[in-house]
Amino acid sequence: MVVVIFGVLGYLGVQYARKSVSNLVENYTDSKPAKFEVVQLPQEEANDLEQRVTAFQKALDSQGEQYELVLSERELNALVSKDPDLKGKLHARIDGDQIHGEISLPLQDIGPLKLNGRYLNGLATLKASVADGRLVVTVDNLQVNGKPLPANLLNELKKKNLAEEAMKDPEAAKTLSKLHSIEVRDSKVILRTKPKQATP
Repeated sequence: MVVVIFGVLGYLGVQYARKSVSNLVENYTDSKPAKFEVVQLPQEEANDLEQRVTAFQKALDSQGEQYELVLSERELNALVSKDPDLKGKLHARIDGDQIHGEISLPLQDIGPLKLNGRYLNGLATLKASVADGRLVVTVDNLQVNGKPLPANLLNELKKKNLAEEAMKDPEAAKTLSKLHSIEVRDSKVILRTKPKQATP
């Protein structure tokens, strides 16, 4: 999700810098951060989630039998709440086969864009998949500060893989290459490791 957030932020910044600095600042940023619920699971549920996440990481490293990690919306947000880089900046909502990500990011100046002290508050509908060992994250819809993006910009954004930068990080690419699939179904996120290859 970090990749998605900063991918959206970077793309928006570049596109609008070419068009209208004042329009971007006024219409697509806010002077205050949005406030999200901090999800904390009961201790027993938190322990169970930690064990499942640890087991999934071990399965990724060992590349043994295929392993699934199934996360509910509460569990996904509980993991976000424990991440110092994401806490207070992201809240995920899972509806059927779609992930909606509420974001609130403190901004910094980007070239001519004077954004220090401003916040990007938005709601994105995302699709995530794994294809040939590559994570692909695309935007279905995006509203920033309660306003829909212009259709031409949204159409361009839909063409972009927002996880492209993550694939340039050798460690991240190595981990992602071990994923077999990511599926959003029945309001749950399902991650699967690659199945063990049969010996010829």
